[in-house]
Amino acid sequence: MKQSGYLKRLEMATQQHDMKVRNHQRTFVLDIVTITLGKIGMNPDDLERFRDEYMRTEQEYCDEINEDFYGNGDKKLSYAKDRIDRAIQQYVTADMFVPYEKRYGGN
Repeated sequence: MKQSGYLKRLEMATQQHDMKVRNHQRTFVLDIVTITLGKIGMNPDDLERFRDEYMRTEQEYCDEINEDFYGNGDKKLSYAKDRIDRAIQQYVTADMFVPYEKRYGGN
């Protein structure tokens, strides 16, 4: 069934709104992390490297979630959640690791 012009415009407006919200959230998280890292003594060069790596990593995992949800139709995001958990386990000790479902409160 062909989508009406109104529904197409509504969908486009929703996508634009979602992107603005995502960009705001990303910027806020990055601001708070930058302030925190500055408080513990990270220098400006390290902060810049962190920001660049954060943006790349955030995009990588957002793409992964979108691929799971939209591309594969996996509304539970099984692969993306597992991939995120495996990545986190590389950087934290076993006693620090909390599985995705528990970290996000089952959401």
